[in-house]
Parts: sequence; C-alpha cells; structure tokens
Amino acid sequence: MIKRMSIIALLSVTLCMSAGCGAKLNPYNAVHNYQYEYAVQKFRKVANAQAKKKKIGRNYSLPFLHLASASFQGGGYALAEEALSEALPLMERIQEDTSKNIAAIMGTEDNRQYKGDPYERAMAHFYLGLIRYYHGEYDRALALFRRSLVDDMDTNSSQESDLEDFAIVSLMAAKSYALLDEPDNARVMLDKVSSYVTDPSAFTEFREHFLTDNFTMLIGDGVGPYKTSVGAGRAAIRIMSVPSPVATIQIIIDDVDLGNALLCSNVVDQASAHTASGG
Repeated sequence: MIKRMSIIALLSVTLCMSAGCGAKLNPYNAVHNYQYEYAVQKFRKVANAQAKKKKIGRNYSLPFLHLASASFQGGGYALAEEALSEALPLMERIQEDTSKNIAAIMGTEDNRQYKGDPYERAMAHFYLGLIRYYHGEYDRALALFRRSLVDDMDTNSSQESDLEDFAIVSLMAAKSYALLDEPDNARVMLDKVSSYVTDPSAFTEFREHFLTDNFTMLIGDGVGPYKTSVGAGRAAIRIMSVPSPVATIQIIIDDVDLGNALLCSNVVDQASAHTASGG
C-alpha cells in the first residue's frame, strides 16, 4: 500500500539527438512519438554494426547512446544498461597522446572523436544509477549518482552555482542515502537541491516527507536537447531544443487529485551550462 508518495519531474530526459528530421518517420521522431520499439530496432541495428567494426570511429558511442535513450524510455532497462556500458568507457577515456590531444583541441567540432559533453556523461551515469535504483541496489545507484554529479561539475560557466546545479541527481542521491540509513548525508544532498528548485516554498513541504515516503514517482517530459555545428569552420556547437507544450503535470490516481509534480531539473538548461564547446 502506498502511504505517501513524492512526485518529481525531470524535463527533457533524452540523452542526445542529431539535428534534422525528414518527413519520413526516423528513429528520432519515433522516440518523440512514443514508438520506442521501432526506434530501438533502428538504433540497435546501427549500434550492432558499430560493435562489429574492428576500428573505433569518431562517432562510435553515439548509436549506443541513442539506443540507451530509446530503450530506457520504453522500459527496456537491461538493454539500456548494456548500451550505456558500451558507450561510457570510450566517452571517459583520456587521450594519452599529447599530439592527438592538441589536434582534438584545434580541430573542428565535426572532426573530433565524440566523447560526450559533461551533461551527456552526467545523464548517462544518471540513467545507469536509476536502473540500479530500480533493482534495489542502492549502494551502486548512489555511486553512479555521485559520478553523475562529478561529471556535471565540468562546466565553462563562470558561475559557482553551476557547479552543483543538477538537482534531480542530488535528489535521487539523497533518496539513496536515506535507504542506506545515512540520514545526515541525505539531508546534505537535499540542502543542495533546495538552492536550485524553481519553487522553494513547495520544496520546503516536499522535503519534510521525501526521505520517508515509501513511493516516489519520477516523471520525464519533453524532447531532449540536441546539438548542431555552427560558426566559422563549424568549429562550435549550439544547443537546440523543442519547447514542451506541458505547463504543469497534475497527478490523479483513482479519481484522487494528488497535486502537481515538483519541477526539479531541465536538461536543456543543463546542456546549455555544461557543454564543453560552448556555442
């Protein structure tokens, strides 16, 4: 029986998308239209082809991220975890060859090997953390949430407040700490969240029972950010997004109005503040 429930919203949860959509239904549009099975089929075909290549190309990780995003949103958590586990090692790899590092810095955005911007790495670890959380492995979930927060601290922003601004990750880390019987650490995480939520007064009431609620509803809405190359030599990128038509999310279960979801994070904002190449 659900005694109390917490409702939080995460806008724009898709990991990453390529720009441009034609009239014919492609896997990106399929995700937007909730046709996850079709999207997974298409993305999986490309990802499998990538995996069979002996040489890792510059966009090796992208098909796996697309597959993970579509799979996760469609409830295919095992496949999403498998795809993220294939993409992340290359995204996290630090190039040891100094000359190649310099070449990567001087090269255009279109020619660089895709490693993922900070917000993309943060989202990848967040998704993995949620999957472990869903399996009741709260210690592993917490480790992944903390890794997501580390990734998110990588930003070009001069604002110190942007260093720990991924509220949804801190919120789930707080819940994990609570379930691991570490209430003090949980409260520290909640203190971080309180600085970034859009409705501080609503959050004050929310936090009073969040750590002890026996049911938490996490809602994702909207289309995730995508990037396009811009500028001279297409050396920079611009974050693009499709505005969500949803103004508020009202929850009604068995004809009982449980109120609106509390907006916690907008990934489009995260992408704008935590994209290494600017734009």
